[in-house]
Amino acid sequence: MVGALVGLRADTAENAFPEVVPVLRDLCPAEQGDAEKQGRRTQPAWTSDAVDQVSSDSFASPGRRPSLQARQKRGYSGKKKRPTLQTQLATDQDGAILTLEAGQRGPQADLKLYEAPPRPEPIANKPRRGDKGSHSQEPPEFTPPHKKPRGGELRAEQKTEHKEIARQRIVVEQAIRRVKGFRILRDDYRRALGLFPLSASAVVGLSQFSRIAG
Repeated sequence: MVGALVGLRADTAENAFPEVVPVLRDLCPAEQGDAEKQGRRTQPAWTSDAVDQVSSDSFASPGRRPSLQARQKRGYSGKKKRPTLQTQLATDQDGAILTLEAGQRGPQADLKLYEAPPRPEPIANKPRRGDKGSHSQEPPEFTPPHKKPRGGELRAEQKTEHKEIARQRIVVEQAIRRVKGFRILRDDYRRALGLFPLSASAVVGLSQFSRIAG
């Protein structure tokens, strides 16, 4: 689709990929503040005052199996049983994508991804919510569901809490669904690994442009 916009045929679009993606990244910034500034030049500048809460979650994109064994181990995800590349998104309470961190190798756990990148200054002090598989995990902003006891049922208040967690978490899940609509993040990634962060940034930038343009 993007190739057609710049006059490239389907059989040659992939060859121009390294040249087209940086242009897309510059025209369609991925981070919320830059995207709003680029897309709404005649309107008041976006500020972080409207951000009440930051929700973070990550997803895996399948990658190619390297030929060297050392590289296979470095990128192998035991959870997915194959090489993967991890991307973490941060959204506001309405699901607008604020930031992304892309290109982490498969063995990186969600908690490590959550703790690693420093947040940009505009949202550095905003309340943050993560995701984890066990209710007893730290840090305290992780609020995952309660585990159903073996042979038992969850209490009514636990079920109510699950609904509230799902209501708050659905915005970041929907943001992930939007960017994974692009095959380059959903299917096997076939380009150079060093281009993956740039590719992910271009995809999120196109998603931002679509949201702003309406």
